[in-house]
This record gives sequence, C-alpha cells and structure tokens, in this order.
Amino acid sequence: MLTGCIGGPFLLLGFYTAAIVPFHDPASGFKHKSPAYYAAFAKSCDSLLAQHLVGTNEFVEVPVTDASLPKIVRDVHPFKIRVSRGCVSIPAGGTSHVLGYGINWQRQDEAKTNVWALSTSQESQTHLLYVVER
Repeated sequence: MLTGCIGGPFLLLGFYTAAIVPFHDPASGFKHKSPAYYAAFAKSCDSLLAQHLVGTNEFVEVPVTDASLPKIVRDVHPFKIRVSRGCVSIPAGGTSHVLGYGINWQRQDEAKTNVWALSTSQESQTHLLYVVER
C-alpha cells in the first residue's frame, strides 16, 4: 500500500544502508600508527625539507613519482607533495582532496620554532599525531 510519500521508503532504505555500511575514513590507518612510525615519517619529511629548498618561491611541488621519495611517504599514496618554509603538506589516500586526507609536518607555533607537529586533516577535523621539540 502506498502512503502518498514516495520518498518515505527510500529514505528508510538509505538509513538502513548507512547503518550496514560504515563510513570509511581513509585517514584511519594513518591515524593509528605507533610513535616510532610517526618519528620515522617526520624524519622523512625533514629529508624532503632538506632536499627541496624553497628559495624565493612560496612552495615547491615534489612529483609523487620522484624516485628519491622515502618509501614511508610513497606508502601513503600521495597525490601531491608540497614543501614550503617550515612545512611539508601531503594530500594522500585518494585521488583528490575530496576523497583523501592531508598530512602535515610543520612548526607547531610561530613563536616556538623548535616545536614541530605531525597532523592529519580531513574536511574540518585536524588530528595531532606527533609532536617533537628539536
């Protein structure tokens, strides 16, 4: 029997589908690593900062196919890598910023330039994963 609202059954089906198929968070694998992994990832980002000097540019874009990329960085499947003064930004885990997440290695605070942080960002959420004083 039709109830006069065709959208009703479809909305209900959509609710049940959402309950059965959980939301996939592409950053979840990266967000649940060990401190040793994050230290190694940060060290790889430091090597990118050392290898790709920005000079007078705002940033340098490193090709994701560059053979010199550390394996740990290649393993997150980046689709872009940007190196700027005091920051490495790696959109990863998808084919665009819409489907993936961002990984950032940067100074945590402009006043404390010796404190660096590794974080992920997805949509409007940022997760601080690793902080080190150097």
